Amino acid sequence: MKKLIIAMSAAAVMTGVVSCSKSSNNYDASEKALGDSLAVTFGNMMGQRFGEQLQQMQASNNPDFDKIDKSQIMRGIETVLNADTSNLSYLTGIQIGMQMMNTVIGGTQSGVPVDGAKMAAAFKAGLDTDSLNVAAAQAEYQRVQMSVQSLGDRKAAAAAAVQIEANGKAGAAYIDSIKAADSSVATTESGLSYKIENAGEGNKVTKADKVKLNYKGMTIDGNVFDETKENPLEMTAGNFIPGFTEGLEMLGKGGKATLYIPGELAYGEKGVPQINIGPNSTLVFEVEVVDITPAE
Repeated sequence: MKKLIIAMSAAAVMTGVVSCSKSSNNYDASEKALGDSLAVTFGNMMGQRFGEQLQQMQASNNPDFDKIDKSQIMRGIETVLNADTSNLSYLTGIQIGMQMMNTVIGGTQSGVPVDGAKMAAAFKAGLDTDSLNVAAAQAEYQRVQMSVQSLGDRKAAAAAAVQIEANGKAGAAYIDSIKAADSSVATTESGLSYKIENAGEGNKVTKADKVKLNYKGMTIDGNVFDETKENPLEMTAGNFIPGFTEGLEMLGKGGKATLYIPGELAYGEKGVPQINIGPNSTLVFEVEVVDITPAE
């Protein structure tokens, strides 16, 4: 009941200007002009805010974000903004319904179908009951919610295991094809495959050395996820992924090599979803050691 009171209070704030002010027919020209300015400037700001968020979401290459339909977004916004603002109960229902919709979406994403009609019927039953027991209802909901979360975790783990195995096989097949086509590609005991184009001069890199590097990192399908271009990176050699560090230790100043790094020597089973590196993905790095600063 407390949450319902809070929701109704919020809706009251939203409608307070209408309910406490003049009727829509009693505004003078300056008031209408100012109201129009408020509507246009706020609407434009909110539209651009969401447009910026939408661009950022789509730039993440998550296919779900490509399905966002601007016309449907506008349909929802217009439904709310064109609602009868004198009907406080209706606006309160919209607000609570929007909050409840998060559970419908969240349950579906976790792998269970959530029936909105059943949720609405259960809400009505809870609202109309004379024997309120919010604590018990909350405890029962949390119990079910934990079961849903557990199911989602199991499904995610199963899907990840399939992806881990598939990426491992794809990476191994890719490296085998590279070695079959180029006999100069060698493999270390750890599983790192490499081709040295130039071993460089002087002492080889050690894990404690600071190195200045040019490099390009790619997935086996050729997607470039990181590249220094004209801005060499300076970092301690031991702070890279294991396969990269091992490759650097074969090179001196000016050395160049291509490293074929299997998933277990790269980002492991977690991968880096933010830059489209899947779990257990094999990576390819073209690397050049620009300079070496020996450890003290």
